Amino acid sequence: MVNAQPAGNNRHVLQTTDLSDGSGEALQRFTALGVGARNRNSLLYVFDAPMLRLAFRPKTPQDGQILAGEQAKASQALSMALGSTLATALWVDLFGPAELARVRSFVEAGTVIARGASPILMGVLIDAGIPLSFQVLACGAYPMFASISQDGPYRGVTKMPITIRVKMIDSQR
Repeated sequence: MVNAQPAGNNRHVLQTTDLSDGSGEALQRFTALGVGARNRNSLLYVFDAPMLRLAFRPKTPQDGQILAGEQAKASQALSMALGSTLATALWVDLFGPAELARVRSFVEAGTVIARGASPILMGVLIDAGIPLSFQVLACGAYPMFASISQDGPYRGVTKMPITIRVKMIDSQR
């Protein structure tokens, strides 16, 4: 399927598939007809329905917005994955593999508390007359200055044991 008039000779043919029987039959016919036999061919597995429709219609100005939005989502997901991986590696280096579960539980608990408290805190600051733009700058500047103020990445500490003491209260008394 061609979605627009060719602008010149094709050097690269991009074919999409959703791994359905119809898609497989179309690819076999494409090959049997010899279309694009002298060109570089790529096969793209498309599994997201909004992106699949881009392959089957002429290009529109909205396509750039759709693709930019998808690219932003992909970048965010990649950043989250890399951040999680790097944080885990840092925690293993700082605290040791035996303490990893304990460190991770503390970090997750702190994240939950921060996510719950931040809207309240920001609302109080807005009510106090501190503009949101200043709050955003402060939230961005704090980690930067905290990391700059360190003597080194670990401040001379390679492994820090974490001790958690839990006191069980007997409710039968």
